[in-house]
Amino acid sequence: RQSPRRIQLQGFLCMAALYAYIGYNFDTLNKYALLGLYGASFFFSNYGPNTTTFMLPSITFSRPIRSTLNGVCAASGKIGALFGAVLFLPLATWVGDAKVILLCACVSLVGAMLTFFFTNDAVEDDQEDSDCKGELKRLSSEAHLMELMQQEECFPRRMSKGLSMPTFLDLPIELKV
Repeated sequence: RQSPRRIQLQGFLCMAALYAYIGYNFDTLNKYALLGLYGASFFFSNYGPNTTTFMLPSITFSRPIRSTLNGVCAASGKIGALFGAVLFLPLATWVGDAKVILLCACVSLVGAMLTFFFTNDAVEDDQEDSDCKGELKRLSSEAHLMELMQQEECFPRRMSKGLSMPTFLDLPIELKV
């Protein structure tokens, strides 16, 4: 099982390697090779940073400030994307396409370094959740439903009432045909 931190690191490092290769060989690559390499970099941007952007804030920040800082992280990412989109063409006309692609490789390396130094591999539980026979784990998928039900029995005061959100299937709706 890979953690979001490792997925993000892999994405940034693969993007950096691909951008560096494209930047150094920009003038010698034919259009099909360039398209394939750029497509691979697009895959790793979606596999890495774009996927983990939504997971890491919920793992990294403590509960009282989680939603606020998740919004700050999302807004920062949008601002960065805006700067990249707005500055790409002026920079490309000023210094050339190859150097802008190399700059993208550098930005990817900075992202990898920030991920390496400022995110954790493991999910740490809040202090208030450790008790009894072990620590409660932050559950993120339906595969842990049985574990959640066992924890509900162990911690009735903490895991009370509205544990899961109701869906449209829970509503009493009559279908008239």
